[in-house]
Amino acid sequence: MNNHRPRGNAAVEFAVALPFLALILAGIIDFGRGYSLRVSLTNAAMEGARYAASNPEDTPGITTRVSDELVGGNINSVSTAVSPTVPTAGNPVEVTVSYTWKPFLGSILGVGNQTLR
Repeated sequence: MNNHRPRGNAAVEFAVALPFLALILAGIIDFGRGYSLRVSLTNAAMEGARYAASNPEDTPGITTRVSDELVGGNINSVSTAVSPTVPTAGNPVEVTVSYTWKPFLGSILGVGNQTLR
């Protein structure tokens, strides 16, 4: 009878699987962060559009309203565009909010910066 049992197999398998599991976990976290940023930008654009509905000629106020909405999410360097440049009452106004996001896994996977709108 051979009572020899292999020892350390579980440790080796764990060491092989750990980098893949860590990469998947980091990807999930990165995706969640990107999705959260996208939702925050969408909410800020909607808030700017709401303000534009009641104050269509106040373009600086629209931009300020968008920036104020993003303060809680700690999002800086946001580009806000109001179209048309000088809105008038009775015409549609489009508020576009852009942010350049640097994903955590971007340098590892070669993705680079992403522009969220």
